[in-house]
Amino acid sequence: MADKQEIVALAIPDLVSRLVDPVCVDPVTRAQVGLRSPSGTCATGVVDFVPVQDIHIGIITSSLGGHGTTGVCDQPDGRKTFPHNDDRGHLVARATMDGPVPTFQNKAS
Repeated sequence: MADKQEIVALAIPDLVSRLVDPVCVDPVTRAQVGLRSPSGTCATGVVDFVPVQDIHIGIITSSLGGHGTTGVCDQPDGRKTFPHNDDRGHLVARATMDGPVPTFQNKAS
């Protein structure tokens, strides 16, 4: 899973940048024809979409538990560095070393 996380970490800045600063496209083919000026207009073509101005990003865990099995993903597992083994695919707010991180208005989900 670590290799997938690296890909996501590399892709997110480009994704967010593209959402807040869309490119100029040909209105017929939708092919990129340039970048928007600082004023938000296109010298050629039209803006691909209205820039997103309110973004909320959440990361969910890939941990889905043992799906009914026992002894594999029991909660908690003191033998592991990070005792949680079944996050149930929920939104998480943890730092690299498993400590909690601040969230907007202390809301974790």
